[in-house]
Amino acid sequence: MRIKKENSFIEINVSIPKQTDKYVIYSLNCPLSGEIMYIGYTGNLKKRYYNHLSDLDYSLKSIWIFNLKRKNLYPNINILEEFSDDKIKCIVEKSWILFYSKINNNLKNKVNNNNSDLVW
Repeated sequence: MRIKKENSFIEINVSIPKQTDKYVIYSLNCPLSGEIMYIGYTGNLKKRYYNHLSDLDYSLKSIWIFNLKRKNLYPNINILEEFSDDKIKCIVEKSWILFYSKINNNLKNKVNNNNSDLVW
């Protein structure tokens, strides 16, 4: 995969899984430990991955990715679930995030203090 860095492009060695359904729940994983660090949903996995690498906000996820990139590392992306029903995408994503937030204190999704609800 090629990404733009300043005025040039660089090659990164990240494999984007093939999406077979309309929507996917995906994880961004630490390239060193394999630990799931972020969970999201999208209709275009490749475009969403590129957007994550370009985010300039100050979210925990963006800071984590920024620190990886400073070491010439990039998160791995994996498909956790695929589905086609547009009406359930937020519920399915929330279920995955709540599940992983209970077993992974390093998850970068925004969750309130008691992990019972997500913050968007």
